[in-house]
Amino acid sequence: MKKRIFLLSVLITLGTAGGASSLLRTPSRAAKPEIPSPAWISAESNDSFRYTFKKEGILLASSSMIESPSRFWWLSSGGALILKNGKGMTLHGEQEKNSRLQKRSALFNSEHSDGGFHPQNIFRLVTRNAWKNFSQEIYVKIDRINLSDSLDRDASDGILLFNRYQDQETLYYAGVRVDGSAVIKKKNQGTYSTLDQRPFFETNGQIYDRIKNPNFLPTQRWVGLRSVVQTLEDGRVRLQLFMDRSAVGIWELAAEATDDGSVGGPAIQDAGYAGLRLDYLDATMDNYFIQEK
Repeated sequence: MKKRIFLLSVLITLGTAGGASSLLRTPSRAAKPEIPSPAWISAESNDSFRYTFKKEGILLASSSMIESPSRFWWLSSGGALILKNGKGMTLHGEQEKNSRLQKRSALFNSEHSDGGFHPQNIFRLVTRNAWKNFSQEIYVKIDRINLSDSLDRDASDGILLFNRYQDQETLYYAGVRVDGSAVIKKKNQGTYSTLDQRPFFETNGQIYDRIKNPNFLPTQRWVGLRSVVQTLEDGRVRLQLFMDRSAVGIWELAAEATDDGSVGGPAIQDAGYAGLRLDYLDATMDNYFIQEK
Protein backbone atom coordinates (compact mmCIF):
# COMPACT_ATOMS: atom_id res chain seq x y z
CA MET A 1 0.00 0.00 0.00
CA LYS A 2 1.34 3.39 -0.93
CA LYS A 3 1.60 5.82 1.96
CA ARG A 4 -0.02 9.19 1.33
CA ILE A 5 1.80 12.48 1.72
CA PHE A 6 1.20 16.16 1.28
CA LEU A 7 4.22 18.36 0.66
CA LEU A 8 3.83 21.91 1.88
CA SER A 9 4.93 24.13 -0.96
CA VAL A 10 5.61 27.47 -2.46
CA LEU A 11 6.26 28.64 -5.98
CA ILE A 12 6.31 30.87 -8.93
CA THR A 13 4.64 30.42 -12.36
CA LEU A 14 2.54 27.87 -14.19
CA GLY A 15 1.23 27.56 -17.75
CA THR A 16 -2.50 27.28 -18.31
CA ALA A 17 -4.22 25.09 -20.87
CA GLY A 18 -4.86 27.94 -23.26
CA GLY A 19 -1.35 29.31 -23.02
CA ALA A 20 -1.56 32.25 -20.61
CA SER A 21 0.56 32.03 -17.49
CA SER A 22 -0.49 32.81 -13.93
CA LEU A 23 1.40 33.98 -10.87
CA LEU A 24 1.70 31.47 -8.05
CA ARG A 25 1.22 32.83 -4.59
CA THR A 26 3.01 31.60 -1.50
CA PRO A 27 0.59 30.38 1.19
CA SER A 28 0.83 32.47 4.34
CA ARG A 29 0.82 29.32 6.50
CA ALA A 30 0.45 25.59 6.17
CA ALA A 31 -3.17 24.58 5.67
CA LYS A 32 -4.90 21.41 6.77
CA PRO A 33 -5.17 19.10 3.75
CA GLU A 34 -8.58 19.53 2.18
CA ILE A 35 -10.28 18.92 -1.12
CA PRO A 36 -13.49 20.41 -2.51
CA SER A 37 -16.44 18.07 -2.82
CA PRO A 38 -16.16 16.00 -6.02
CA ALA A 39 -19.65 17.23 -6.90
CA TRP A 40 -18.07 20.64 -7.47
CA ILE A 41 -17.31 21.43 -11.08
CA SER A 42 -15.81 24.80 -11.92
CA ALA A 43 -17.53 27.20 -14.27
CA GLU A 44 -14.68 26.51 -16.70
CA SER A 45 -15.56 22.81 -16.97
CA ASN A 46 -16.60 21.61 -20.42
CA ASP A 47 -17.37 18.27 -22.02
CA SER A 48 -13.66 17.87 -22.76
CA PHE A 49 -10.31 19.27 -21.67
CA ARG A 50 -6.93 19.04 -23.37
CA TYR A 51 -3.67 20.05 -21.70
CA THR A 52 -0.61 20.10 -23.92
CA PHE A 53 2.00 21.38 -21.43
CA LYS A 54 3.09 24.05 -23.92
CA LYS A 55 3.39 27.06 -21.61
CA GLU A 56 6.60 26.97 -19.58
CA GLY A 57 6.43 27.19 -15.82
CA ILE A 58 6.65 25.29 -12.55
CA LEU A 59 3.95 24.06 -10.20
CA LEU A 60 5.03 22.95 -6.76
CA ALA A 61 3.10 20.45 -4.67
CA SER A 62 0.62 22.01 -2.26
CA SER A 63 -1.07 20.61 0.81
CA SER A 64 -4.61 21.11 -0.53
CA MET A 65 -6.42 21.52 -3.82
CA ILE A 66 -7.71 24.90 -2.67
CA GLU A 67 -4.12 26.12 -2.27
CA SER A 68 -3.08 25.08 -5.77
CA PRO A 69 -2.45 28.19 -7.90
CA SER A 70 -3.27 26.30 -11.10
CA ARG A 71 -6.83 26.51 -12.44
CA PHE A 72 -6.43 23.03 -13.88
CA TRP A 73 -4.19 20.93 -11.63
CA TRP A 74 -3.45 20.07 -8.03
CA LEU A 75 -0.04 18.47 -7.47
CA SER A 76 -0.59 16.80 -4.11
CA SER A 77 2.90 15.27 -3.95
CA GLY A 78 6.00 14.84 -6.06
CA GLY A 79 7.80 18.10 -5.42
CA ALA A 80 7.11 19.91 -8.68
CA LEU A 81 5.58 19.67 -12.13
CA ILE A 82 7.97 21.23 -14.64
CA LEU A 83 6.63 22.59 -17.94
CA LYS A 84 9.53 22.92 -20.35
CA ASN A 85 10.18 22.48 -24.08
CA GLY A 86 6.51 21.77 -24.72
CA LYS A 87 6.35 18.83 -22.28
CA GLY A 88 5.46 18.18 -18.67
CA MET A 89 8.13 16.65 -16.46
CA THR A 90 8.62 15.34 -12.98
CA LEU A 91 11.72 16.50 -11.20
CA HIS A 92 14.73 14.65 -12.60
CA GLY A 93 17.75 13.48 -10.67
CA GLU A 94 18.69 14.49 -7.14
CA GLN A 95 17.75 17.75 -5.51
CA GLU A 96 20.63 19.81 -4.25
CA LYS A 97 21.47 19.17 -0.62
CA ASN A 98 19.93 21.77 1.71
CA SER A 99 17.82 23.20 -1.11
CA ARG A 100 14.32 24.21 -0.11
CA LEU A 101 12.71 21.23 -1.88
CA GLN A 102 15.20 18.75 -0.45
CA LYS A 103 14.67 19.97 3.11
CA ARG A 104 10.88 20.10 2.81
CA SER A 105 10.70 16.62 1.31
CA ALA A 106 13.00 15.25 3.99
CA LEU A 107 10.81 16.82 6.67
CA PHE A 108 7.46 15.56 5.41
CA ASN A 109 8.32 12.32 3.59
CA SER A 110 11.90 11.34 4.17
CA GLU A 111 11.60 7.58 3.54
CA HIS A 112 9.77 7.75 0.21
CA SER A 113 11.79 10.68 -1.12
CA ASP A 114 15.19 9.20 -0.22
CA GLY A 115 15.87 11.76 2.46
CA GLY A 116 14.33 14.51 0.33
CA PHE A 117 16.63 14.03 -2.64
CA HIS A 118 13.93 12.49 -4.89
CA PRO A 119 10.57 14.16 -4.16
CA GLN A 120 9.35 12.85 -7.53
CA ASN A 121 9.24 9.28 -6.19
CA ILE A 122 5.59 9.75 -5.19
CA PHE A 123 4.09 11.97 -7.93
CA ARG A 124 0.33 12.67 -7.78
CA LEU A 125 -1.27 15.09 -10.27
CA VAL A 126 -5.04 15.60 -9.88
CA THR A 127 -7.48 17.54 -12.07
CA ARG A 128 -9.39 20.39 -10.44
CA ASN A 129 -12.59 19.55 -12.30
CA ALA A 130 -14.74 16.55 -11.43
CA TRP A 131 -16.00 14.05 -13.98
CA LYS A 132 -18.35 11.05 -13.85
CA ASN A 133 -18.51 9.03 -17.08
CA PHE A 134 -15.36 9.87 -19.01
CA SER A 135 -12.29 8.76 -20.88
CA GLN A 136 -8.85 10.23 -20.25
CA GLU A 137 -5.50 9.66 -21.89
CA ILE A 138 -1.91 10.75 -21.63
CA TYR A 139 1.47 9.87 -23.14
CA VAL A 140 4.35 9.19 -20.75
CA LYS A 141 8.04 8.47 -21.25
CA ILE A 142 10.02 6.92 -18.42
CA ASP A 143 13.41 8.59 -18.38
CA ARG A 144 14.78 6.79 -15.34
CA ILE A 145 13.72 4.29 -12.69
CA ASN A 146 14.65 5.47 -9.20
CA LEU A 147 15.86 2.40 -7.31
CA SER A 148 15.02 3.80 -3.91
CA ASP A 149 15.91 1.83 -0.79
CA SER A 150 12.42 2.53 0.52
CA LEU A 151 10.54 -0.69 1.29
CA ASP A 152 7.50 0.98 -0.25
CA ARG A 153 9.08 0.52 -3.71
CA ASP A 154 7.64 -2.72 -5.08
CA ALA A 155 5.91 -4.44 -8.02
CA SER A 156 2.76 -2.29 -7.69
CA ASP A 157 4.61 0.89 -8.73
CA GLY A 158 4.11 2.28 -12.21
CA ILE A 159 2.14 4.69 -14.39
CA LEU A 160 -1.49 4.92 -13.30
CA LEU A 161 -4.55 7.05 -14.09
CA PHE A 162 -6.96 8.23 -11.38
CA ASN A 163 -10.70 7.74 -11.97
CA ARG A 164 -13.58 9.10 -9.85
CA TYR A 165 -11.09 10.32 -7.24
CA GLN A 166 -13.17 11.29 -4.19
CA ASP A 167 -10.12 11.84 -2.01
CA GLN A 168 -6.85 10.02 -1.46
CA GLU A 169 -8.69 7.20 0.31
CA THR A 170 -11.44 6.45 -2.23
CA LEU A 171 -10.92 6.19 -6.01
CA TYR A 172 -10.34 3.88 -8.95
CA TYR A 173 -7.03 3.70 -10.79
CA ALA A 174 -5.90 1.96 -13.95
CA GLY A 175 -2.47 1.63 -15.51
CA VAL A 176 0.67 -0.43 -15.90
CA ARG A 177 2.99 -1.68 -13.19
CA VAL A 178 6.75 -2.14 -13.17
CA ASP A 179 6.21 -5.91 -13.10
CA GLY A 180 4.87 -5.56 -16.66
CA SER A 181 1.20 -6.12 -15.85
CA ALA A 182 -1.85 -3.98 -16.55
CA VAL A 183 -4.11 -3.37 -13.57
CA ILE A 184 -7.42 -1.85 -12.49
CA LYS A 185 -7.89 -1.29 -8.76
CA LYS A 186 -10.41 0.23 -6.41
CA LYS A 187 -9.36 1.98 -3.23
CA ASN A 188 -12.24 2.25 -0.77
CA GLN A 189 -11.65 4.12 2.47
CA GLY A 190 -7.96 3.32 2.27
CA THR A 191 -8.24 -0.37 1.34
CA TYR A 192 -7.10 -1.54 -2.12
CA SER A 193 -8.93 -4.23 -4.10
CA THR A 194 -7.74 -5.59 -7.45
CA LEU A 195 -10.56 -5.68 -10.01
CA ASP A 196 -8.40 -6.93 -12.90
CA GLN A 197 -4.73 -7.63 -13.48
CA ARG A 198 -3.18 -9.30 -16.50
CA PRO A 199 0.24 -9.48 -18.23
CA PHE A 200 0.90 -6.76 -20.79
CA PHE A 201 4.59 -5.93 -21.31
CA GLU A 202 6.98 -8.75 -22.13
CA THR A 203 9.08 -10.07 -19.24
CA ASN A 204 10.94 -12.78 -21.23
CA GLY A 205 10.01 -15.33 -18.62
CA GLN A 206 11.62 -13.39 -15.79
CA ILE A 207 9.94 -12.56 -12.49
CA TYR A 208 9.90 -9.13 -10.87
CA ASP A 209 12.48 -8.64 -8.15
CA ARG A 210 13.00 -5.19 -6.64
CA ILE A 211 16.79 -5.64 -6.82
CA LYS A 212 17.49 -8.01 -9.72
CA ASN A 213 14.54 -7.25 -12.05
CA PRO A 214 13.08 -3.96 -10.83
CA ASN A 215 11.30 -2.88 -14.02
CA PHE A 216 9.66 -4.38 -17.11
CA LEU A 217 8.12 -1.16 -18.42
CA PRO A 218 9.73 0.39 -21.52
CA THR A 219 12.11 3.27 -20.85
CA GLN A 220 13.29 6.10 -23.07
CA ARG A 221 10.24 5.79 -25.33
CA TRP A 222 6.66 7.03 -25.26
CA VAL A 223 3.64 4.93 -24.30
CA GLY A 224 0.00 6.00 -24.23
CA LEU A 225 -2.52 5.20 -21.51
CA ARG A 226 -6.28 5.63 -21.79
CA SER A 227 -8.82 4.82 -19.09
CA VAL A 228 -12.60 4.74 -19.50
CA VAL A 229 -15.11 4.73 -16.63
CA GLN A 230 -18.89 4.57 -17.00
CA THR A 231 -21.89 3.70 -14.85
CA LEU A 232 -24.12 1.14 -16.56
CA GLU A 233 -27.91 1.19 -16.51
CA ASP A 234 -28.00 -1.40 -13.73
CA GLY A 235 -25.70 0.70 -11.51
CA ARG A 236 -22.52 -1.30 -12.01
CA VAL A 237 -19.38 0.64 -12.94
CA ARG A 238 -17.39 -0.46 -16.00
CA LEU A 239 -13.69 0.37 -16.17
CA GLN A 240 -11.35 -0.18 -19.10
CA LEU A 241 -7.65 0.45 -19.69
CA PHE A 242 -6.26 0.83 -23.20
CA MET A 243 -2.57 1.12 -24.08
CA ASP A 244 -0.82 2.61 -27.12
CA ARG A 245 2.36 0.67 -26.44
CA SER A 246 4.42 2.18 -29.28
CA ALA A 247 2.82 5.65 -29.39
CA VAL A 248 1.57 5.14 -32.94
CA GLY A 249 -2.14 5.60 -32.29
CA ILE A 250 -3.00 1.90 -32.02
CA TRP A 251 -4.92 1.33 -28.79
CA GLU A 252 -5.09 -2.15 -27.25
CA LEU A 253 -7.46 -3.22 -24.49
CA ALA A 254 -5.11 -4.05 -21.63
CA ALA A 255 -7.50 -4.60 -18.70
CA GLU A 256 -11.19 -4.28 -17.92
CA ALA A 257 -13.53 -4.82 -15.01
CA THR A 258 -17.12 -4.26 -13.98
CA ASP A 259 -17.54 -3.23 -10.35
CA ASP A 260 -20.80 -4.48 -8.86
CA GLY A 261 -19.79 -3.76 -5.27
CA SER A 262 -19.07 -7.40 -4.41
CA VAL A 263 -15.33 -6.76 -4.03
CA GLY A 264 -13.87 -4.14 -1.74
CA GLY A 265 -17.06 -2.32 -0.85
CA PRO A 266 -19.64 -0.43 -2.91
CA ALA A 267 -18.92 0.78 -6.42
CA ILE A 268 -17.90 4.45 -6.61
CA GLN A 269 -20.95 6.06 -8.19
CA ASP A 270 -20.26 9.77 -7.72
CA ALA A 271 -18.37 12.07 -10.03
CA GLY A 272 -14.75 12.50 -9.00
CA TYR A 273 -11.44 13.90 -10.10
CA ALA A 274 -9.07 12.36 -12.65
CA GLY A 275 -5.30 12.56 -12.98
CA LEU A 276 -1.95 10.78 -13.00
CA ARG A 277 0.12 8.81 -10.52
CA LEU A 278 3.82 7.98 -11.06
CA ASP A 279 5.88 5.89 -8.65
CA TYR A 280 9.68 6.05 -8.28
CA LEU A 281 10.19 7.41 -11.78
CA ASP A 282 11.76 10.36 -13.53
CA ALA A 283 9.27 10.85 -16.35
CA THR A 284 8.11 13.16 -19.13
CA MET A 285 4.45 13.54 -20.12
CA ASP A 286 2.51 15.02 -23.03
CA ASN A 287 -0.94 15.57 -24.50
CA TYR A 288 -3.37 14.93 -21.66
CA PHE A 289 -6.98 14.70 -22.85
CA ILE A 290 -10.20 14.00 -20.94
CA GLN A 291 -13.72 13.80 -22.34
CA GLU A 292 -17.12 13.27 -20.74
CA LYS A 293 -18.88 10.23 -22.17
